[in-house]
Amino acid sequence: MVFVCERRCLGYTRYGGPEPTGVTVTPANATADAGATKQFSAKVDPAEADQTVTWSSDQALVTIDAKGLATVSADAVGGEVANITATASNGVTGTAKLTVNTPAGGEAQASSK
Repeated sequence: MVFVCERRCLGYTRYGGPEPTGVTVTPANATADAGATKQFSAKVDPAEADQTVTWSSDQALVTIDAKGLATVSADAVGGEVANITATASNGVTGTAKLTVNTPAGGEAQASSK
């Protein structure tokens, strides 16, 4: 049975599925080199809810596409951290951290910009 309403009705979306109540982003803590990519995935709870999420990064040093593939700028400095956020259709979010690896030699390099 499909329950349809024009607006959000008692915790259900207009398409009949339950409202998202949580978003889990994996990996929760990731690292990547400057200029590299890292794949993230999101699971929306409950499983019957719309699984579509919108991805974003809080730092310009990391861009993330619609499929959760994060790209670290080649100019990123070791130790910099970006918060990666997946947002469900109703605004519920989940977050992960992406830390830029410190280059070989052990010290963070100053950005040339």
